[in-house]
Amino acid sequence: MNKHSIEERALLNNLKQILKIMRITLFLLFFCTLFSSAESIYSQVFTMKLKTASIKEVCKEIEKGSDYVFVFSDNSEKLIDMKVNVETNKKNVAEVLDAVLSNTGLTYQILDKQIIVYKSAEVALSKIIEQSVVDIIQQPAKKQITGKVSDAQGEPVIGANIVEAGTTNGTITDVEGKYSINVEDNAIIQVSYIGYLSQSINTSRRTNINITLLEDTQALDELVVVGYGTQKRATLTGAVAAVTGEDITKSKNENIQNMLTGRISGLRVVQNSSEPGAFNTELNIRGMGTPLVVIDGVPRENIERLDAYDVESISVLKDASAAVYGVRAANGVILVTTKKGSNVDSKPSLNFNSNYTWQYTSGLPKTVDAIDFLIMSNEKGMNNSMGGVWTYPQEQIDAYYSGELKSTDWWNEVIKEGAPQITNNLNVSGGTERTKYYFSLGNLYQDSFFRSNDYWYKRYNLRSNISTKITNDLTMSVNLNGIMDERNASSVSASNVIYAMWRQYPIATVYANNNDKYFMRPDNKDNPVQTSRISEVGYNSNNKKWFQSTVALDYRASFLTGLSAKAQFSYDYDQTTYKNYQKAYPFYEYNINEDKYISMFMNLPTNLTRDFVENLSMLYQLSLNYQNTFLSGHNVNAILLAEGVRKEGDGFFAKREFSIDVDELFAGNQDNQVGSQNAPDRYEYATMSYIGRLNYDYNGKYMIEGSFRYDGSSKFPSSKRWGIFPAFSAGYRISEEAFWKNNESLSNISNFKLRASYGVLGDDKALDYQFISGYNYPAYALDHRGRQIPGGYFFDGIYINGIQSTGIPNHSITWYKAIIKNIGLDFGLWRGLLGGSLEIFSRDRTGLLATSNTVLPGTVGAELPQENLNSDQAIGFEFELFHNNHFGDLFYKIQSNMSVARTKVIYRKQSEYRNSYLNWLNNTTDRYTNIWFGYSSGGQFENWQEIAEFPISTSRKLPGDYYYKDWNGDGFINSLDIHPIGFDSKPLLNFGTDIYVAYKGFDLSCLFQGAAMTNVEYTGILQEPFWGFQSAPISMFTDRWRPVDPLADPYNEMTEWEEGKYPMMGSATPIDGSETNMENGSYVRLKNLEIGYTLSKNNALSRVGLKNIRIYVNAYNLLTFSQLNYVDPEHPSSNEYMYPLNRSISLGINLNF
Repeated sequence: MNKHSIEERALLNNLKQILKIMRITLFLLFFCTLFSSAESIYSQVFTMKLKTASIKEVCKEIEKGSDYVFVFSDNSEKLIDMKVNVETNKKNVAEVLDAVLSNTGLTYQILDKQIIVYKSAEVALSKIIEQSVVDIIQQPAKKQITGKVSDAQGEPVIGANIVEAGTTNGTITDVEGKYSINVEDNAIIQVSYIGYLSQSINTSRRTNINITLLEDTQALDELVVVGYGTQKRATLTGAVAAVTGEDITKSKNENIQNMLTGRISGLRVVQNSSEPGAFNTELNIRGMGTPLVVIDGVPRENIERLDAYDVESISVLKDASAAVYGVRAANGVILVTTKKGSNVDSKPSLNFNSNYTWQYTSGLPKTVDAIDFLIMSNEKGMNNSMGGVWTYPQEQIDAYYSGELKSTDWWNEVIKEGAPQITNNLNVSGGTERTKYYFSLGNLYQDSFFRSNDYWYKRYNLRSNISTKITNDLTMSVNLNGIMDERNASSVSASNVIYAMWRQYPIATVYANNNDKYFMRPDNKDNPVQTSRISEVGYNSNNKKWFQSTVALDYRASFLTGLSAKAQFSYDYDQTTYKNYQKAYPFYEYNINEDKYISMFMNLPTNLTRDFVENLSMLYQLSLNYQNTFLSGHNVNAILLAEGVRKEGDGFFAKREFSIDVDELFAGNQDNQVGSQNAPDRYEYATMSYIGRLNYDYNGKYMIEGSFRYDGSSKFPSSKRWGIFPAFSAGYRISEEAFWKNNESLSNISNFKLRASYGVLGDDKALDYQFISGYNYPAYALDHRGRQIPGGYFFDGIYINGIQSTGIPNHSITWYKAIIKNIGLDFGLWRGLLGGSLEIFSRDRTGLLATSNTVLPGTVGAELPQENLNSDQAIGFEFELFHNNHFGDLFYKIQSNMSVARTKVIYRKQSEYRNSYLNWLNNTTDRYTNIWFGYSSGGQFENWQEIAEFPISTSRKLPGDYYYKDWNGDGFINSLDIHPIGFDSKPLLNFGTDIYVAYKGFDLSCLFQGAAMTNVEYTGILQEPFWGFQSAPISMFTDRWRPVDPLADPYNEMTEWEEGKYPMMGSATPIDGSETNMENGSYVRLKNLEIGYTLSKNNALSRVGLKNIRIYVNAYNLLTFSQLNYVDPEHPSSNEYMYPLNRSISLGINLNF
């Protein structure tokens, strides 16, 4: 709706009735206006000084500094361009307008927050009335149209504009999305709202019209959170991606990082494990490393513990737009904005969200049963070229076949089929014109897959965001966040329990003599049933608490339009208390001859460790911001900011041994007690920064941005302490040019914008204070296993700790720098029905830390320091595509993204090798980092003839055994045949597609996500059956080559073979790093699927105060398509025994009061 234009008949609607009661109406109107507006008229004051400004420009200044909206009649449009001089000091709006409009022929009327400007009654009233009477006689009868405007989810759209096409007759929707408007018969009404596609609707033969607005995929007027502020999407010149909290919560997971998977182009999320409380998820932007996370304007490190229902939006700064965060922004920045209240007068909105989840393991293979174990063990025993024998007799196998002996299913003894998870959130929000608020309380409980029920995680979230206008110019906001969580487990880690579970023989029993009072002494490591129980082995309890606060004062200067100042202070404190009680525990052997249980104790003596760590962070910001529009379209936004940060940390631990079962330190023995501190827990440092940014655009067509950050860090010497990080970007929205708009062939392309950016960023992750010389006390050394052992000597029988030099100081060390370049294209077609973006980027880092390969003699007593020596480059591209549409009540939205990124080492300091081949193989300079080197696979021998004709001399082989290619053709297969064969485990290509469909009250969303150009390798029990000579094979190894006759000699060429996927038991395992042991890690998965139904407000709901209720069912990691059919593709190859990922099914409800 054009708020600056209105016709005479819109001012005098139903003039025939008005003429009959003119005097009464005018009196009542004046009387009501006087009392309803008096407070706001005289409470808001204005100070302004304008020279040769038009009346219209003066009115705009009043709008910017208040809640008033000006409406101009058509007959006033020429007069409002009249130039005036204005100089007022703390005058209310009436006083300002009286001064401005005097002697102009214009007058005004204040109706609540609307100010109507029109020609003075003495000049125009008679003409208006005369013309209006004619209009009444000629105009057709009007009808009333009523209805409700909702979004695709059925939620009311508050403040949507409803306008009769071709007129200025209009209205807006109320807090329930309802509207009422009188229009001519057969009129077209136009419905619009920021962030949604406008609609035109024919009212012929209709009086009640409910409207569903479709989301605008371009959303050019949408405000996007950027560093230290917000910008319209239309004028963004950087590579900034954003996702709303509503989209995030479509996925149901304990970790908000996992809920971002596949939703943001360039953001790579890998969930390594779903262990309760472990939060083992990798997060990076464009493959560049761990990004900086800023929550409500403050860098914080606990994003994984946020309550997803508290998040309003998440923005990702992927290019030079991150440069305003300078020293920590080289890997990109993630900006999290939590929810605030509304400044629209309305009743408080109360929301309750709850879901119950059943978790199931994803990729945790089982071992074989007793029968397969015995048969496969015998096959292994027969695989001997010197003559093989069976390990187990046929009678034992038959006993399991008959049921006389029972196989032990260790997987089922340790793991349960499903584990519950419960999430609840209760929040209330609202506000008035002066105050807005948001309060939230949430909790989460996640159980583990272990049948012992002793591994679990609990979390409680409390948030309060309040802001209020102290005066018309000064706003104060206070944001408080509290988190308390507890992680509980047995004293044996989850991965060690799984390791022990996989190693147990299925012919072994859980209990000695099957007596559940005595745990069996296992042949292979621990008894996993026993070690997963707190009552048997003790516990590991980890409690964390966070208090995070931010107080801000925002002053908007009345003496200069567009000028504001802000002061902000945040105080964050967190503490961790760790308690590890390791009990000595027995296991048993049963002596059948003596009918006696023989015990053996593990983990002697019982001991308890208590650990306490606390961290304190303080941040202050002082900023000046100026935002204004000049000469009809020249928009300027500038900010200057000073920011200081101080961080401190402390901690200590104590340990005692116990003779009695009391899990408190005071009950421990006096001997061998330990009290100390982990050196990294004690720290203190500070940074100081000065930031500036200037944005300019002309009518959203030409855009330019420049910024700088001047950072100082106490971690570096005074000569290298400060660094400046500038950035520049520009954009050109060609689709706003007249030649584009007037070209019919281009009319379908509603948005076309080119942009580019260049920025210098930094990173201060150097070892702290390397410019200072000092000593480590006590000294330590590393044994042959890489374990720390004390360094010292015995004097007179007493061990005295030594001291150790921290190394030669480096007074030249400083942060490394990263130069980021980005070229982008944004496009939109058919008024937002289709849109997308393309990004091409690079990041060049210099000054990466390394240690010179110069060898110092031992007499120096110190090591060389790190230096800024190395460099690398990351390059890639991203592509996004959006589409939405509707057919009647059916609405759908599709969003797809894809990104490719890889890193190349430009220079790495390293020593020369003894020959050219090794220099080539081990040299990483000028080489991509994700290259996999290994042996090429030739396949598997199919028969004896292939073995006989194989040109390379090998050890004795069998059909089904692996063989390798002679890559260099020298007639041998050795280390000289190692060459590039694939990619490493970090995928180069990541993609996601989000689909949303809504029909009336039903909604469906599904997210497909995946990765490609990646290889993985698993070792240990996932590589070799009977691994370590004391493990049961994983069930996948049942698909194997083996003689048809189990008693046949496999080395007899007459033996008949049954083919399989894996070699015969006992044959050589794949060579580590070879193509044979390498798997394609590419996958596509249905990451999220949710189906819901929303019942909107009706009489039954109203009686209990409900606006709407939504019920839904959700699935997470429901389907996965991958060549890795025995393990989840996200499971890290670096630790095959890690706790598995989860698949989950959730039932949930959302209540809105």
